[in-house]
Amino acid sequence: DVLYDVEIDVRYAFCSQRGYYPHQLNKPNQDAYLCHNVLGDEDALLLGVFDGHGAEGDKCAQFAKSHLVQNLEQELRSALRKTNTTTNTHGTERGNTVSSFTTMKSFSYTQQQALKVIQAYDPLKSEEGSEVEKIFKDSFLQTNEQMHASEIRTSLSGTTAICVLMVGSTL
Repeated sequence: DVLYDVEIDVRYAFCSQRGYYPHQLNKPNQDAYLCHNVLGDEDALLLGVFDGHGAEGDKCAQFAKSHLVQNLEQELRSALRKTNTTTNTHGTERGNTVSSFTTMKSFSYTQQQALKVIQAYDPLKSEEGSEVEKIFKDSFLQTNEQMHASEIRTSLSGTTAICVLMVGSTL
């Protein structure tokens, strides 16, 4: 369960040191990190570390960092729109026909009216796992496909990634 009645003080830090390559003294640091409030939701914090490798590992790590956030937020917006779509049935009967229609709540993505990630978080939602787990997986796969389709030479370069989403007091 996601707990909101527990006060948590979240602190995080990042430290990275470029590897030593005697034959490439000016090789860029291939690490990237992110600390991001998802959809501007102060109760949803995405933390991640990306460790690039290969000739263009620095570009891979930066690409994954930025595109993962974009893809994750796009998938969450879509899931939250589905969650907030309601069907209203009106009692106007003509013969045996009851008219019904679907209404969509309109959303503003401003800081003051941010979508709440908690609305998509349900660890017991289905046998396939929670909606957030599916969104995470799809976002990583989409980011990987986008990186391979980009101008970055990924045949011998790439990145590893580890991310955690903290919603309320739940990881």
